Amino acid sequence: MRRRTIEELRVGHMETNIRKARRSDIKALAELHRGEGWCYDDEVVLNDYWDDSFDKESILVAEVDGKVVGTLEVAKAYKARFGFFAVLRRFVVHPAYRGRGVGKALIQYALEEAKRMGCNALELSVDPENTRPHKFYESLGFRDDRTEVIMVKPLDQDSKVNPK
Repeated sequence: MRRRTIEELRVGHMETNIRKARRSDIKALAELHRGEGWCYDDEVVLNDYWDDSFDKESILVAEVDGKVVGTLEVAKAYKARFGFFAVLRRFVVHPAYRGRGVGKALIQYALEEAKRMGCNALELSVDPENTRPHKFYESLGFRDDRTEVIMVKPLDQDSKVNPK
């Protein structure tokens, strides 16, 4: 199968382009992340993060009509039980485009990337209480592997960190 740098998919009546992120996408990435309440949701912070630590090749974006409507990162990692595998993270689709095939297109492209990188599996995390994405991932062939709990310890009493 010929590898494409931009994957064009027909999703309903939309044409979705999946491509590597560019620095010019930072504002759109900030908006997508802000909508989810995630880290790196501020455009200035994303600019700094882009400069200092992003593996720029790992960031994919989905465009519809030239607008960035989704993103995810796909990074190579290693575990003895898998060998090389791809970690999918920071996956978000704009709410107006959910359920319309954009997320599936991003995951399918990430799968191609993982194979190209020589990975044997894809791994992602999902909140077990967030059933809609859990079902979505299962429909794409993902299966539960383990459940983890993220723990936080504020470092001082005035910390803005507020664990559940």
